[in-house]
Amino acid sequence: MTSLEEFRREAYRILKEKIPSMAKSWCDIHGGAGFGLTYRKNRIALRELTLKPRFLSARESADTSVEIFGRKFSIPVFPAPFGMRVQSIRRDIFEQIAEACDEMNVPFTLGYPMDISYVRELSESYSNLIWFIKPMRDENKMRELFNAANSIETLAIGMDIDSVCGICEGSTVLFETEFSPLKAEMIGNMIEEAVSPFILKGILSEEDLKIAVELGADAIVVSNHGGTILDSIPASIEALPRLDHPLKMVDGGFRSGVDVLKALALGARAVLIGRPILWGATVRGKEGVVEVLRIFERELKRAMKLTGVSRIEEIDEEILWK
Repeated sequence: MTSLEEFRREAYRILKEKIPSMAKSWCDIHGGAGFGLTYRKNRIALRELTLKPRFLSARESADTSVEIFGRKFSIPVFPAPFGMRVQSIRRDIFEQIAEACDEMNVPFTLGYPMDISYVRELSESYSNLIWFIKPMRDENKMRELFNAANSIETLAIGMDIDSVCGICEGSTVLFETEFSPLKAEMIGNMIEEAVSPFILKGILSEEDLKIAVELGADAIVVSNHGGTILDSIPASIEALPRLDHPLKMVDGGFRSGVDVLKALALGARAVLIGRPILWGATVRGKEGVVEVLRIFERELKRAMKLTGVSRIEEIDEEILWK
């Protein structure tokens, strides 16, 4: 397969037979909280951004490598975190994604819920793990998750701060009784105790950014959780240029290497992709995930060359049409 659309269509064909309740949401047919306005806005806002072509200054080659937390990775694209629900696609989906990430030399992420012993096994077998934990209502459970994450070898530890009132699929709220807003002091204590860099995921406002900086977050992910937290909030790409942090990443509706280039132009160091990774894993396991990441890589390199940049460090807002 040579395009994400081919992967999406084939994944939908497979999933509507295997997991009909999730097929449309996981395959971009519909999804998100409430009326799906934020979910759709992620794609609309990306489409409205336009690149400035520089054909007379086009480059022969493009280097997509990027440094994150002191390590060099092949491309500024890696999987968004998933919890164990996606094992309904295939039991070994995390091993398949992790092997693909190792082959492509990109970080591998995990989300919630995850069995702690299973995460430990994965961390021992695969490199560059980032484990995103959730803001648990039960403080003992929160501490248990953090201590577990802090005791294994990780590239970084992350927290989804946007999940404090649960995650929505239409009018259905998942994990509402499990998650709760955390006191800034508790988050600050975890950041201070963390042996790995600490990422706060779900930053969209200047006010939250200010708190994240004061707490000492090593990185942020500008994210609306794929539109599944609250309807009628900004698209991630809209919020991105308003939030100034030395290491900011972004997710939310990215479906091409051109989309990735737009995010890099607005200051992102890397882009996390969710559903396309699931499509690759559904269709071809590890090889499918590798193919999906290679599609992003090819498209990003081509877009860089045609906008006159040969290295990630050269990318800025000047490549956007204003």
